[in-house]
Amino acid sequence: MKNFSRLLKTKLLCLASGLLVIASITACSNSTANNSNGASPTVTPTAVTIDNAGVIPVFGNSSTSTVVYVHNNTNKSISSISYGLTTNVAHTSLASRLTSLSKRAQNLASIDASQCSTVAANQACPIAIVTPMLNGLNTQGSIQIKASYNLDNHPQSFTQLISYAQVQNNTATAGAKFQSGASISGYGNPTGYATIYLYGSGQNQVYDVSSITINKPAITIVNGNISGQQIQSNFVQAVEISSPIANSSISAAITVDSNIASKLKNNSAKNVAKALNNTAQFSNSVDVAVEPAASGAILTTGLIPLINTAITTSGSVLVRNAGNQTAELGSVTAGSGISNLSGCSNSSLAPSGTCTISFNVTESGGNANITIPYTGGSVSNVVANVTWYNGVGAALVSMSSSADPLSFLATVGGSTTITVTNIGGYSLNNISIPAPIVVGGNATATLGANNCATIGSLAIGSSCEYTVNVNDNQVDLGGQINVGFNASYAGTGGTTSYNRLIPITYNSTSYSAIITITPATPSLTISGNNFESTTLALTISNSGNLPANITNTLSNNPSYLIESATTCGATLNAESSCTSTLKLGPTYSPVESSGTSNYTVSYTANGQTPTGSVASSISWNVQGYAQSISIESYTVINGSAYSGNGTEQNSYIFSGSSNNAGMSIGITYKNTGNSDLKLMGIQDNNSP
Repeated sequence: MKNFSRLLKTKLLCLASGLLVIASITACSNSTANNSNGASPTVTPTAVTIDNAGVIPVFGNSSTSTVVYVHNNTNKSISSISYGLTTNVAHTSLASRLTSLSKRAQNLASIDASQCSTVAANQACPIAIVTPMLNGLNTQGSIQIKASYNLDNHPQSFTQLISYAQVQNNTATAGAKFQSGASISGYGNPTGYATIYLYGSGQNQVYDVSSITINKPAITIVNGNISGQQIQSNFVQAVEISSPIANSSISAAITVDSNIASKLKNNSAKNVAKALNNTAQFSNSVDVAVEPAASGAILTTGLIPLINTAITTSGSVLVRNAGNQTAELGSVTAGSGISNLSGCSNSSLAPSGTCTISFNVTESGGNANITIPYTGGSVSNVVANVTWYNGVGAALVSMSSSADPLSFLATVGGSTTITVTNIGGYSLNNISIPAPIVVGGNATATLGANNCATIGSLAIGSSCEYTVNVNDNQVDLGGQINVGFNASYAGTGGTTSYNRLIPITYNSTSYSAIITITPATPSLTISGNNFESTTLALTISNSGNLPANITNTLSNNPSYLIESATTCGATLNAESSCTSTLKLGPTYSPVESSGTSNYTVSYTANGQTPTGSVASSISWNVQGYAQSISIESYTVINGSAYSGNGTEQNSYIFSGSSNNAGMSIGITYKNTGNSDLKLMGIQDNNSP
């Protein structure tokens, strides 16, 4: 996105203990928790939501300016929305914190939501985000945005957690790329949203983006589709996607295809293009999952900044419930080297609720997980990875997953590529990759292709890759798998072992036919003037992997609301859609009338019992048309030889005498309706 920094106003900052910094456009708070006690099986709609978001890409020694979208999911405008920001950043010394209150000097994130204090009914608004500047071993972190508002005089809030991470080894010319995928949640609403981030790879390059496509018809791009446009290196484009929320979970892939721009001004870019024969085609895909209407509790954590123990041994992790039911948390535990855990244990987190865990680490470098057990969802815990090191020049690698989260069909499975980059101060030897371990969910995970195992050493700044294959016979949302890297290095005290692991999140979604209808709650309005009509196109999509036998029914409809056309047959194939067109009117109604009709699609698929059905609830309205006109009087003008009085029973009869040569009939019309009328002409089919 374009740089929004000049728009950002300095906001009041509150420096909290540890690594958390909280900013708000209204006031400061000493708590980041938004806990709610008590679980409810009812999934209630959420009025204001902030998109689930993928990881924001950040480039070396810089920050990223981009957006995330806030939605008003109601039929009325919501105003006086305030926004608060919590940043989980790498710790800096007290002296540097006191040197300046500038956010950039402190490497803090900032937001500008001034234009989103009011959001119109069923509309979205972009919140501008500027990430902290990442450099050196400060490679990742997370922010928490909280929207507070009143709805029907009741205070409400919604909190979203967004991670950011430095793009490693961004020197290769590889086209337009997504930093990560995301999961779409409805939060009780019929439609859910997510924002993912596209960037231009390499240096000094410009790419033509030929297409951005999604392989499941229910999921669409609603903002930021730059197909047919260009993106340059180190530029970040927010892409917002949406999906109707079904009773089953959906997995999909979003793919961007690009090529080196045909006209380049930069000489360096021209040389790279020439080396690639000017015809380089690039394609990049990430996974997207759509959570079902009753997803249960799904705990997520933000990326934790790497901790330099030469400066501090304290850290924190932000925890959020991304599901639609309350999560009951157990006692938080941690691996070796992490102590003094505080926060989140034995508490409840409502949907979109958050809590914070504070901790300490040992002074010597290490790597371990914090485990948060919980009930209310399809998995039993979530883990957050903590990595710490002692001073610049320590042994250290970064690890990233090509699919984050990894989403696949249950029983079919999927795979992800793990990239390991040596960002520390030692060359790493004796490399081995441990078997992946499932720490949440019911998956099985195995190692695939592994080029890390074939190299003798990993030099400083170099990378290697290996593949992890995952499958799950059950539907699991928010499952996790530990993947690792083991090596040794020649330190000052001799050969020393080095180990690193990270959890990757996976979603195992329904293996079935998954039928959705969009729009889910449309409305139609006409005037009851007996000639006005309107149409509505309903899209029926099968975003599953099995064909479905379908039947369509329009019920509770007046005679003037009909299905006028359809492209749907008896079978709807997987990953395809069809359209049904409804027509309202014409009809005459002197008074207003309205109602709700249902368009229902019933379906079956091989291996599915019982049958399923989805419906679109159509609100229709016919505005009263009380306009009418009558003939008040009529008389013969300039005629003398005639008989009759002009009624249907006793019509005027004129003789053919010359006395009637200039004869005419005068008619007086009266407006008997409720509004003014303009006569556009008179039909007179009987006059010569």
